[in-house]
Amino acid sequence: MLLNLINNLHWVSLILGICIFPYIVNTSLALGIVWLIFILYFWLTVSMLCNVYRLDHFLFSVCSIGILIAISIFFIHGIEEVPLPVGAIIFKAEGIAQSLLVFFVFTVPLIIYKHQNTIFESSYNQNKQESNSKSDSVKFTEPTTNEEWEEATIEDLQSGDFEFSDK
Repeated sequence: MLLNLINNLHWVSLILGICIFPYIVNTSLALGIVWLIFILYFWLTVSMLCNVYRLDHFLFSVCSIGILIAISIFFIHGIEEVPLPVGAIIFKAEGIAQSLLVFFVFTVPLIIYKHQNTIFESSYNQNKQESNSKSDSVKFTEPTTNEEWEEATIEDLQSGDFEFSDK
């Protein structure tokens, strides 16, 4: 139980920090952004101390925090409520452009990372298929059998009660 808590402590701290973010951004957007950066560095430190740091998790965390900032910029600077008619809103192009720019900047690294992984996996699979086709073309000869040796069964291998010879 304690080991499970230690392995997930960094995620708990990140989620708690993100849950506190709306209350902080209600006072100031700049203070909210500073809070998210602090939470991200705290998450990074805790994950490195617990030896559970992974680059893809860090990338997902940075991108999710960037998307959260983009959504906040959109609602704070991109939308304005007007008094008449009641409930009407005006979309501001400057605020929408800012939020889209932040969204783009924070999602591009994730797209590049995913694209590089798919390229790596496809080249790995292609190399594996080529090596399989090369090994299929090689003819294997049957080893000569010796009368005093018999083939080991799975039970023999698991028990460890067999002789191994490099002859």
